[in-house]
Amino acid sequence: MQFFFLLLLFVSSFANQLAPPITPKTSMQEYVAALNITLEKHYVTTTDGYILLVHRLPNPGRPVVFLQHGILASSWCWIANDPSRALGIVLHRAGYDVWLGNNRGNAFSMNHTSLPIRSKAFWNFTFNEMALFDLPAMIDTTLNITGKKNLNLIAWSQGNTQTFIASSDSHIGKKLSQQINLWIALSPVTYLYDSSSTLLTLVSRLHLADVLEAAFPYGVLQGGPALSALETFLCEITFGELCKLSVDLICGVSKDDTVTGLERLTAHFPAGCSVKDVSHYEQFIDQPVFAKFDYGKEGNEKEYNETIAPNYNITNSQIKLALFAGGQDDLVNSKDLQRMTKEFPPKMIVANNLYDGFSHVTWMVGSETAFDKWGNDVLELLIRFEL
Repeated sequence: MQFFFLLLLFVSSFANQLAPPITPKTSMQEYVAALNITLEKHYVTTTDGYILLVHRLPNPGRPVVFLQHGILASSWCWIANDPSRALGIVLHRAGYDVWLGNNRGNAFSMNHTSLPIRSKAFWNFTFNEMALFDLPAMIDTTLNITGKKNLNLIAWSQGNTQTFIASSDSHIGKKLSQQINLWIALSPVTYLYDSSSTLLTLVSRLHLADVLEAAFPYGVLQGGPALSALETFLCEITFGELCKLSVDLICGVSKDDTVTGLERLTAHFPAGCSVKDVSHYEQFIDQPVFAKFDYGKEGNEKEYNETIAPNYNITNSQIKLALFAGGQDDLVNSKDLQRMTKEFPPKMIVANNLYDGFSHVTWMVGSETAFDKWGNDVLELLIRFEL
């Protein structure tokens, strides 16, 4: 425990340093260099051919923490806030070997061994494929390079969706249970039946999935002119209900979120995803299920040999899980979270923390006071379950 308080004192000593600016033109390389941190790039090829970029803030030989971003985000989300409360920077300064994943289809992982980026085949994926291919490949590469047997995983939003799915797979889940020492889940997304996300509820209510698929076959929400075109398109087809895409429309904000933090995050957010990914989440809003993609009766028979899309079975997961939920999270409602915890093995849940007033993005853009609440809990858990 004495070491824990010394660690917090060490991390807080950086709090008063000025944060280097972040703009859409700022590269991650130049940003971390301004913080006197080295950035490594490692390319990972999945078994289905997607080429992913994983960033590393190296502390060789030290315990490894792998950070997996949420929906529409990239590895930027872990370092964008003020360095004194950006989890990736805080963990690196605390002596951890920090790895930052990037799922297929975001700004850093737009490549494939054979499929052209501007093809429907490239964008034919959801978080299901991120679970079965991306996460296992990135974790394997991380452990191979570091020479470690296991690591700690901290995931946000969709990063948890894919981890729940991966842990439910009989083969992948067994392997991950040996590779992941502790899984800290920030705003874990599974069920969404009671979600109040403006974007997803509008997509669901107006049945926009097919329209979006036809208009944007090569991915959406990638920033720049493409984002402006999408905003105009959605404004028109929703009759003015959705005229500007922003963080609060997607997942809400709270008084614990800072304007500066939001500005720094949105310099590289949204970072892109497939329309099918959004459509998959839409299906969870339509009914209380956590299931594979629903192709309709005929499509399901062809894909799964069943008329109904199969549910993900998370009852057998064997990964130690610490839950971090926000009391003002528009995307992850407490009722949906309870649905998940009723299925997840109780003996594997080592913490279940609720932070009143936190939004879905407070972890990434919150104030110093907010970070003191949850960031210290993260550090304490990592020490408590030290590798």
